[in-house]
Amino acid sequence: AAAAGYILWKGWKSLAVPACVEGEGLTVFKWFFSPPARLVHVTTLLSKAPATFHEIDLSLGQQLQWWFLRVNPAHQVPACVEGGQFMAESRDLARHIFEKYNKDPANHHWYPRDPARRRA
Repeated sequence: AAAAGYILWKGWKSLAVPACVEGEGLTVFKWFFSPPARLVHVTTLLSKAPATFHEIDLSLGQQLQWWFLRVNPAHQVPACVEGGQFMAESRDLARHIFEKYNKDPANHHWYPRDPARRRA
């Protein structure tokens, strides 16, 4: 039984992973009907981040695909891949994207750079 498990595990690791997971740029996995995913989507658009969006339809169970386990082991959206780093949690993703990509001072009221203003 253990040998069969090892063979299955070894075979699973050798399966091809979609290019969107292996890429170097920012890739955002979202579902339109997910409010946390919409937060990350809007933040990405406001920040003018050079992102590629991939729709993961939760109603069809697409989050259960074997390759999505590498993106987010909890099988949840939103999730991001950037430079081989996998990220989840919508508020952390929004903060990361806004801090890294937002260059427009007019957008600072959405997420102030000053920590004291963030607390207010």
